[in-house]
Amino acid sequence: MTLDAAIAVLRGVHLAAVLSVVGAAVTHAVLAPAALGPVDRSVRVRVLRHQATLLYASAAVALVTAAAWLAVQSASMADAASIRDAFSAVPVVLADTVFGHAMTARVALLLLTVAAWRVRRLAAAFAVASGAAEAWLGHAGASDTVTLPVSVIIHVTTAGAWLGGLIPLFLLIRDLPGRGARVATMRFASLGWFYVAAMAATAFVQAWLLIGSLPGLIGTGYGQVALLKLALFIVLLGLAALNRYRLSLKVSSRPSPFLTSILIETGVGLCAVLAAAQLSEMWPATHEQPNWPFAWQPTLAPLADPDLGSEARLAIGLLAAALLAIIVAVAWRRLRWVAVAAACGCLVFAWPHLDLFAVTAYPTSFYHSPTGFAADSIARGEALFGPNCAACHGAGGRGDGPLAKTLPIPPADLTADHIWDHPDGELFWWLTHGIENPEGGLAMPGFPQLSDDDRWALIDFVHANAAGAEMDAIGHWPFPVQAPGLTASCADGGTVTDADLRGRSWRIVAGDRAPPSPMPTVLLTRHPVPAACVASDPAAWLAASVVSGVATEAFAGTQLLVDASGWLRDRALPGASLDLAAAARPLPAPTGMHHH
Repeated sequence: MTLDAAIAVLRGVHLAAVLSVVGAAVTHAVLAPAALGPVDRSVRVRVLRHQATLLYASAAVALVTAAAWLAVQSASMADAASIRDAFSAVPVVLADTVFGHAMTARVALLLLTVAAWRVRRLAAAFAVASGAAEAWLGHAGASDTVTLPVSVIIHVTTAGAWLGGLIPLFLLIRDLPGRGARVATMRFASLGWFYVAAMAATAFVQAWLLIGSLPGLIGTGYGQVALLKLALFIVLLGLAALNRYRLSLKVSSRPSPFLTSILIETGVGLCAVLAAAQLSEMWPATHEQPNWPFAWQPTLAPLADPDLGSEARLAIGLLAAALLAIIVAVAWRRLRWVAVAAACGCLVFAWPHLDLFAVTAYPTSFYHSPTGFAADSIARGEALFGPNCAACHGAGGRGDGPLAKTLPIPPADLTADHIWDHPDGELFWWLTHGIENPEGGLAMPGFPQLSDDDRWALIDFVHANAAGAEMDAIGHWPFPVQAPGLTASCADGGTVTDADLRGRSWRIVAGDRAPPSPMPTVLLTRHPVPAACVASDPAAWLAASVVSGVATEAFAGTQLLVDASGWLRDRALPGASLDLAAAARPLPAPTGMHHH
């Protein structure tokens, strides 16, 4: 077993034990008092003894697995080469890491839960707090917002009360006479839907923050494990509904089916906990490039198309009518068959138009450029464009290269508006595998001999060059264009990047001097300038000139206005002034899915 696999298993078993502690303590504080009621003293003693035994055993497993997990995690963090190195790293991890602090707090809270067992509510509070420590033992601990940690706290503590409470409920029903079992079941069921709603809501928040999109859900390892967890959650909901609306009604007279269902639900819940533990050991989907598994992808672009809009809206209307008819069929028995027939008719008429909402896709369609549109990437792409692309597309990318007239299909004009309709991942696929000719063969060859970084650099240059061509032709950027990423050295000895300047408008000025302005300014020059921030890398000069549509040798004195979100908003040629109000105007609407 690899170190990562050992960590995932230990995390999963440890989390399951902690949830069991939470469930036992909450059951002891909330369910047991009402369920015990007027029962014999011998029954009460037996019930409490079994509940205490469960909590003590769960706490023991949690403490043992915490120690083992800490040792293995420390070995992984320290890249330990021996057992001695691993154990020597444990004190450092405990003292200097968020993980170590959270683990210390959890162990202390588990011990306090055991010590406070006879004080029901205090023990439950300590147990819930031990579960809440999970927020700092995984991805949420590295979050720069409170949303993710809060959602994890709610998710884990409610999971403990629900899933961790199943075995304590099992023991209560087994040990108590009919009325007590009925009371415990009904109270658990009334709280269960609150737990389920809280878990579902917080799971959605975590999916939004850590997965972020349908491609991330379908096309990444993280998303696929999350889908497995979702499937298990749906099974749990089905079992909970069966217990609540069928089996619990006969728990007083026939508890066996209900007890069997609880054991099955506990097993499925354990699988869901292990899946959650595996997710905590994986990179979130938002940090992965998703591989799209289908040959098509959904799109809503036809709704805004002047030629296809009416047909697309008709299809949407028919689908809505079919859904409404299905609802009517479920709600009104007398109209069921009429509504079913209406739904089928709507679907039949909608079907021929549904292909409007699907377009060709590739495995890399939802890749996003990892470069950040950096100046050095644009410059690297410019150096690669000449030897690899200019023969067909021309030096300026307009499709007029020396080989253009010899090709059966003319090469694309890479400065035309259509370039913005293609997402980064689609361009990356074409650069890797080429573009197929409908009549057979390739209309454009791929460049698998180039590295991934080279292909992303070419994409950056193509976008920068297209933006510059638009600016040169019409005097503004008709589509949102990101400012090239750059780093500047300042006179005070510090450095500033384009990311550091987010949140306020700033400007780029080519040359040693800049017209007076209250906004932050980055000069593009190789010479140090007093009381100024200077980007001296030649790549910054080249990238800014390309994206602004000005020849490199004539770029001196040009100014570029960048808004608070990092978008280019205006260009002023030498002797002209920037339109500062442009930074506050709405951005032009993007035409496609270009990630920049």
